[in-house]
Amino acid sequence: MEYLGYFGFLAFIFMMVYASYPARVRRLEKKVQKLKRENKERDKMSKLLQEFVGMDCLITFENTLGQKAKILCVDDEWVKIGIARKNKTDVIKLVRIENISEVQVEE
Repeated sequence: MEYLGYFGFLAFIFMMVYASYPARVRRLEKKVQKLKRENKERDKMSKLLQEFVGMDCLITFENTLGQKAKILCVDDEWVKIGIARKNKTDVIKLVRIENISEVQVEE
């Protein structure tokens, strides 16, 4: 008889744990949808930046001021930029597309 009480208690705990399971699934689905949207935005940015290859641009990153650079190459996730310094040494950087907040083309 006492075993029925233990079984009932375990069944109750089991139901309580899995009662929140659909909520977890919904949260994970929302996260997946958000990641898909971000991936689409990055792909759009990549296609737009490919039009600027070879041009001098003013590139603004998330936490810094704009920097004059020439876009050399664009990938799905990365941008290769060349920065001309005053002492005539060029610096080449690889930058993630998601870190770029604004691009202005200098004509």
